[in-house]
Amino acid sequence: MYADPSGHAPWWSWALSGLQLVAGVALCFVPGMQGLGVSLAIGGATGLIMNVLEPQLAQAIGGVGSMANGYGAISTGISLMSLGGWVVVAGLCLTAIGFGTMAFGANRL
Repeated sequence: MYADPSGHAPWWSWALSGLQLVAGVALCFVPGMQGLGVSLAIGGATGLIMNVLEPQLAQAIGGVGSMANGYGAISTGISLMSLGGWVVVAGLCLTAIGFGTMAFGANRL
């Protein structure tokens, strides 16, 4: 399941990775969203690389990408919490999601 023995990743895998890379680069220019932007860009670039690799190696790289995305979510969550008010709740939720993403990424390694 989810193996690509022919070496041809589905088109949607390429499209999603490319969109993630573009969205990450765009978020790098939004104040307070740089952490999430960098992690999305790393994840998108990693996804593009994974499309051409062996499934076992791609899984390990996917774990690293998930950990980078988790770090970006934690960084953005902490930035949101510094704004105060109701945004603190969103920051806490995003930070919790980031820790979960990092844990699942480490599990793939």
